[in-house]
Order: sequence, then structure tokens, then C-alpha cells
Amino acid sequence: MRNRFDRVARIGRPGPLVSFSGNEAKPLFKNTGKGFVEIGSTTGLARTEDGRGFVLVDLDGDGSLDVVMHNYNRNPLVALLNRAAGDNRWLRVRLHGTKANRFGIGARVTVNGRVQELACGSGFQSGNAPELHFGLGRAEKADVTVRWPWGKTEEYRGLDANRIYTFTEGDPAALKSERPTPVAIEPDPPEPPPTDPDVSELLRGLRTPAGEPSPVQGPALLVLASADCHVCREEFKRQEEIERSAFEAGYALVWVVTDPDPKGAQDRFPVGKSGIRPMVPGKPLPGVVTPTVYLVGRERLEKFTGRFAVTAALEASRSR
Repeated sequence: MRNRFDRVARIGRPGPLVSFSGNEAKPLFKNTGKGFVEIGSTTGLARTEDGRGFVLVDLDGDGSLDVVMHNYNRNPLVALLNRAAGDNRWLRVRLHGTKANRFGIGARVTVNGRVQELACGSGFQSGNAPELHFGLGRAEKADVTVRWPWGKTEEYRGLDANRIYTFTEGDPAALKSERPTPVAIEPDPPEPPPTDPDVSELLRGLRTPAGEPSPVQGPALLVLASADCHVCREEFKRQEEIERSAFEAGYALVWVVTDPDPKGAQDRFPVGKSGIRPMVPGKPLPGVVTPTVYLVGRERLEKFTGRFAVTAALEASRSR
């Protein structure tokens, strides 16, 4: 994990060039009753996208909660299906307020001694559906107590497990029970891991936008970018600052487009005062994640990916 606390200490506060989550595996902590253990790496959640939020939802109607994640750059939306084996039971609660608000936001629900409160929003720019999911273990029945936001309490006894219940405030007879509708969802096949190009060969085979050979020799800050990558275009806008920092550290700045149509892609990168235009690789670079930055020295080769790859590479160039 590459944290940026050193940079925060120097500039005094986090800013747009500082990330605490870029290219870091997402942890998931399980409460064992005696402490917490990290299980993200064994459940498939330890992904390295720059995550911003997630919600829990039963996508396939099997009663177990799945995860939908929102990422800032690469893979904006990722759905992770819960395929954990098990035959424990569950119960889901939906509320219909009459005197309280429509969804019963703020109500406190107790199911077999376990308590949850229905909240509006669950994370940064994300929110779960207005319902509460309770695990019942091996219990076949559930006792439910609903304390509505204004204080009224209603109790329901002996409800069947593995069902979705809608409770209407002040009207126990309107209790609605249903089973989720199963939906067959086949997960996408796993993506093959991207292969790193031969950086030395890539630098030797570079061409200008006009197609003329333009090999690069010596230390270089090599940025692989795509016109479809928002982060790449934003970073290119500060090319003069990046070029100056790279030059002060003893590296030449080299931008290379990875798009199938490199000439069309180059037109989408603004040209600043320095006149830098992206170079074209000698052969296609399929499957390369952008932005990817290589810090190429005489005796070093370091790779950086993700939202803050350029900034991290510049930091590393100054560290030695």
C-alpha cells in the first residue's frame, strides 16, 4: 500500500494531488466478537480500483446480499455476486410510513434481538435501498418489533424466515409478505491480467504523430494514456508542470497514446505552450490500463497505475 501521508505533511492538507485509496487493495473487516480480521482478500473484495462508494443489494433474488461498487476511474461500476455457500436463513424488512415519512427513515427495527435503524444514505454518494436485511442463522421464525420515528412501537410474532415483509405504520393487518424473484445472472469470465510491454522496445519504436521514427534514449518518465481516459486528459492539461518536474529530476517526459486510432486520439489532447504532442507506439498496446506510468532510469524501472500514477512517479523520481 502506497500512502501519501508524507506529502500531506509537506503541503499541510490533502488536495487533488493526494490520494489515500488509489491503487490500494480494499479491505473488508469481519467482527469475530473478540476483534476484527481482514477477509477482503478471501472474499474477492480486495480490488485495486480507486473506490468511492458501494451499496448492498440482492441482485439475483437468492436472499443473500451482493455488492455494487462505484470507482472513480477504471471500472466505474462493478457488481460482485455473493456466491458464499450456506443454508442459513434471513428476513428482509420494508417500511411504509403513514404518520412518519414514506419509507420509515429513522425507524428502529428489532428482529430476534438484533437491532438496526433505517437510514437515508450509507456512504459517499451512495445509499442502500430503503430496507433492512437480517440474518437469522438457523431460526425458522422471527419476532419483529418496529419502533417508528415518532415513538410508536408495533410487534409481530412468529414470522416465517426467508421472506420480504412490508410493515405499514398503524395497520398490522396490512402486513405484506413475499419471496424474492430469482434472476439467473452469470458472472463475467475473469479478465486475463494485463501484460506489461517491453518498455525498452517501446521507447526505441516510438513515432511522431506524422509517423516518423522518434526513439527515446536515457532516463524517461513514460506516460501511457488514452483519449477515452478522463484522468489522462486532465493530467495532460498540466503537462508543462509535469515536464518541468521531470526535467528537474533528470527525466524526459514522454506521452504515448494507446488508442486503436492514435491520430484521432491525439486531437483530443490539448497542446500547451510547451508544444508537447503524444507519441505513437511502434505496435499496438492492447489491454494496457491507463494511465500507466513507467519511471525508466539507467538502473531502475518502476511502474505506477491509477488516478495518481503521474504524481506518484514524480515523487519517486525525486526520492533518489
